[in-house]
Amino acid sequence: MTWIFRQLFAIAVLPFAVAVIIPVWLARRNAIGLAPGHTLTQVAVQACGVALLGLGLLLFSASLRRFITEGRGMPCGR
Repeated sequence: MTWIFRQLFAIAVLPFAVAVIIPVWLARRNAIGLAPGHTLTQVAVQACGVALLGLGLLLFSASLRRFITEGRGMPCGR
């Protein structure tokens, strides 16, 4: 039963920590606030960041779907 918790940890907690918790922690530690850009360059950089985050989420969900449907391998071995 512990392998289920390891899989859930690998699938949910680790990616969330890398994509959300650590960047928020770093931003707060360096006194950087979340705000929309004021210049066209800042808005473009933020749009690229959102696009990359979306692409990463798409790739993650596609690979997770392959693990579930094809049944070969496990995200975190037993």
